[in-house]
Formats: sequence, structure tokens, C-alpha cells
Amino acid sequence: MARPSALAAVALALTSACYAPPRRPAGAQDFGPPGPYPRVPRQTQITGAIGSRSFDDSSWEPLENQFVTGLSLAEPIEGLFWLEGGIQYSYDSANISIGAFDEHIRTSLFDLYLGFLLQPRFGYRLRPYGGAGFAMRNVEFEGEELGMFVREDDISLGGYGKLGLRLEIYPGAFIGMEVRAFQGDPVRLNSTNLETDSLQVVFVSGTGS
Repeated sequence: MARPSALAAVALALTSACYAPPRRPAGAQDFGPPGPYPRVPRQTQITGAIGSRSFDDSSWEPLENQFVTGLSLAEPIEGLFWLEGGIQYSYDSANISIGAFDEHIRTSLFDLYLGFLLQPRFGYRLRPYGGAGFAMRNVEFEGEELGMFVREDDISLGGYGKLGLRLEIYPGAFIGMEVRAFQGDPVRLNSTNLETDSLQVVFVSGTGS
């Protein structure tokens, strides 16, 4: 007859075998809580933007709210700072009545800018950013007055500042929203002085990290 201590040892071994955790099959996925995406080495960012631009100066009416789109490139330079440059274009048109005549007018703006971008990293997909720099704005006006075609343009020099929030949808690609303000010299078009200060809200999408 076996000793009681030997029987106890056998019983303990059987119990441990019954409660041993099952082996994970080869190639099984881990469905734990998602963490931050792995960091991608900093690389050139290409960003597209589309949204709306508005002017406070009443002299812009009825062209004070314009469709705007743009494209920018940013290169990492040091730490959290990037050097960015880009172009933006906005446009609007309208029909107005001058006496007994109906006139068609339109305006288009081209912005060239160069500045610095600050993009801190907090480890997760949602990232704020901000930027500021110099900008040149070309303002072009076209219209029909008394059956005659009129076209004029003028240039405004100034600066811009922006704040935004972007969400990485997968490593190296993002979407987001941005608010940008421009302040520059007034222009004179069609015998009218126009303030060029504007505020715009755009949706952004791009690649790079």
C-alpha cells in the first residue's frame, strides 16, 4: 500500500495538469486593448486642405465667403519643429444689379507661404499642431461693367498663423481640422480698397509623420 504522502503528491500533480492554461495555437491573434501606433521615423509630410475662407471687410460682399483648397509640404528640421511651405487658392462669384444692368463678378486668390510648424508627439493617434510664417496673397478681380470686361489684380504681403488637430488613421497617414488666420496689406481693386485679413476653417488629409 502506497504511503499517504505519495498519494498526496500524485493528486497534486493531476490537479495542476487539469488547471494548466491551454496552449495558444500557432498564428493566433492577440485581441487585447489597442495601444498607440508604432512610431514612424519623421519624414516629409504632404497635406491637402479643403474648406471655407471668410473676410470681415464688408467691401468684399457678396464675395466674402469663399471656397478654399490648398497643398503643403513640411520637412523635419529640429526636435518638434518643421519647415513648411505651400499654396492655397480660393474663389467666389456672384451676380449683382447696378441700376438696370445685371453684372457678373468673380474673385480668386492665390496664397504662397513659408513658415514653421510645431508638432508635439504625445504617443497616441490624436495630435495637436500649430504654425506661423510669411505669406504673399495675389488677389484677382474680374467683372462685367456696362457690357465691358474688367480684370484687375493686386498683391498683399503679410503673415499667417494656424492651429489644428490631426488623427492618425494608420501609421504615416492622417486626417484632421485646421483654423488659419491671415493678416496683410490692403489691396485696391475696381476703385475699391479691400482689407485682405481672413479666417478659414479647412479639413486636412495627408501622409508623413
